[in-house]
Amino acid sequence: MFCFEVSLNNELKYVAGHERMESMRFSLYLKDSGPLLYVVDAYLKPGQSHTEDAFWHGPEPKINDEIKIKIVECDSPDKPSRIVTRGTKQDSNGEKLLHCSICGKSQAEAKKLVRSKDVNVCNECVELLVEICNEA
Repeated sequence: MFCFEVSLNNELKYVAGHERMESMRFSLYLKDSGPLLYVVDAYLKPGQSHTEDAFWHGPEPKINDEIKIKIVECDSPDKPSRIVTRGTKQDSNGEKLLHCSICGKSQAEAKKLVRSKDVNVCNECVELLVEICNEA
């Protein structure tokens, strides 16, 4: 399968790829003082009633760091840092499982879950979003 081999200052950090991967991209997130985070995310082929995104995170880059992304073929890429589910998951009995659309926590793991038709957000992600909005 095609994968991204990601290096920081000539040190291999991870090989990102997944057998159900449909697309993949590299992103660099910034803050006023410089780079904050780099991440590879992959859209995974949808299940019966939900989609998933896989994420591989790198350490915080510094100004003048060199990040290299090489497209390679790899049969055993590194496991993602996390997989986020969007949509509806079902348990073994076919019952709908509610989860946070941002971090993937189940309703049982979250203190509170704000629910809508297509998206659910846990209390921790709401707090993080408020903090991010207040920084702007």
